[in-house]
Amino acid sequence: MKQWQRLRERSRFQAVFSQGRTYSSNLLVMKMLPNDLEHSRYGFAVGKRLGNAVLRNRIKRRLRECVSNIPIRGGWDLVFIARQGVVSIDFRGLREATTELVRKARLLGVVS
Repeated sequence: MKQWQRLRERSRFQAVFSQGRTYSSNLLVMKMLPNDLEHSRYGFAVGKRLGNAVLRNRIKRRLRECVSNIPIRGGWDLVFIARQGVVSIDFRGLREATTELVRKARLLGVVS
């Protein structure tokens, strides 16, 4: 995932959380908000309840890898929020959960 694809600003995270549409599964929650750009940007939130910093960072790395391999339409800010079940799932299960949320939101398409 490229640097320009990352969602980093606190104000943008807050906007996605407060105004964005929500899709959820037992492993992840995805919030999405249009961003008026040609490309989509991604943010990841993993709470302290899930484990120590090493585990939280591992979960974020896996989520970044999952998202970078899914063809997602441009023009959206997406925030993925990890739930407790993510700690014990393998990479394949996480990739399937991520793909299913993107499919539910009808964002599968050409990468831009």
